[in-house]
Amino acid sequence: MSRNQLSANVLLTSTGPKHKVPTYLHRPFVCFGHRGACGYAPENTLRAFDLAIQQGVDGIELDVQQVDDELLVFHDKTLNRTTNGVGWITDFPVSVLRTLDAGDGERIPLLSEVLTLVNQRVCVNIEIKDHQSAEAVASLVTDCVQQHHWPYEALLISSFDFDQLRRVHNANPAIPLGVLCENNLDEALVFAEEHAAFSMHPSLTCVNESFVEQAHGTGFKVYVFTVNELADVARMIAWGVDGVFSDVPDRVLAHLPFMPS
Repeated sequence: MSRNQLSANVLLTSTGPKHKVPTYLHRPFVCFGHRGACGYAPENTLRAFDLAIQQGVDGIELDVQQVDDELLVFHDKTLNRTTNGVGWITDFPVSVLRTLDAGDGERIPLLSEVLTLVNQRVCVNIEIKDHQSAEAVASLVTDCVQQHHWPYEALLISSFDFDQLRRVHNANPAIPLGVLCENNLDEALVFAEEHAAFSMHPSLTCVNESFVEQAHGTGFKVYVFTVNELADVARMIAWGVDGVFSDVPDRVLAHLPFMPS
């Protein structure tokens, strides 16, 4: 049994409450906790994800890299910014990385640990940050669905790296894809059409109303990153955007004109 399979099997032993599977991302305008509620807790940590869920998000967004045979939830290529370590993340074994302080005593979590914490309560957007995790991510998502009864709609895989998304799609075409884009909006739309993506994830600095209309016309949802200011939230709503990623999801959710019943 591989270490990835061992990580996936952690999901079988969750002692958390059993939740009725909700309809994910159903509101007219949804909010993802960007790296959790990272405006209030250390990014990409269990504390940040738990806080985002407590604040009422529709989904959480996280970053994944493969080190050894494990899928670690971590954004940067180096350890310097968010941990008490120094150097490239790939220069250290997982056993060492897991001892580092990722902020306020938090540890770098495994993807399987985050999924156990979430326990199907909200959608999980897994962003692939490296150039080698596609197959491992696709395998873990497939296992979540087939063995642990997650719905595919609760697991959204995104990346700026089109090759990683292509490899996820080839491994399992049922996995929903989100195409991250900045200055390559037209190229991203073409890729999304060719690979039956679910959503487009443009940056706030590059998105425009025309792109939103074009993406909707092709059948894609549009989720914009990273939106923290209420004026930007209002502009996204006016443009018909379907949702945003935010470091401060409680601020976004408190000012939406429509709230869940």
